[in-house]
Amino acid sequence: MIKLTSVDLTQDSPIVSVNDAIDLSTLRAGWSLHVTGADLPLEIQSGSNQQITLVAPYTGVSISGREAAIVQTSAPLNAAIDNVNELGQWAKSVFNKQNELYSTEQETVDITDSNGVTRTYSTAQRVKNLSDQAQSLIGSLGLPTKAEFEARHEGKYAGSGFVEWGKHYAGSAAGYDVVNQGLGIYTGTPNTIRLGR
Repeated sequence: MIKLTSVDLTQDSPIVSVNDAIDLSTLRAGWSLHVTGADLPLEIQSGSNQQITLVAPYTGVSISGREAAIVQTSAPLNAAIDNVNELGQWAKSVFNKQNELYSTEQETVDITDSNGVTRTYSTAQRVKNLSDQAQSLIGSLGLPTKAEFEARHEGKYAGSGFVEWGKHYAGSAAGYDVVNQGLGIYTGTPNTIRLGR
């Protein structure tokens, strides 16, 4: 509560003059002015240096030099409670939308954030559909599965050695002598066996 020793109210004016040397710029809506001789508390809109602006013009008879008190009402608390309730409702809607991502038959779900921005998200159903399409595409290409590939090649290439010895120059290169298919020697490098070309 803020006590004032002298204020002036003018009929049909929303401006209250404060005769105390006090800065009231921190006043906001949700405070009320109680003036001695005025019937009802007056709702404050804002404040400044030695002045108060009311939400509505003062309708009573003009008075001056009266004691007054500024009291915070429950309006800010009520506004905060409303904000918390709105946030709770928004959080609940987001939670429901997240559940919908996993349970809906639709492929996408729109979720709006607290700033009002809407984004589209893929659902579990869409991921499943894409996976099914990929499997179908792989099947249509005739590609073997990992198990099929391993069954076809079981034991093949299992030991060390060459799968195919390769080809040699077939004696067409100067200084190259063939030992067997894919195996040869080069006279320019003694004690060396060459595999392939």
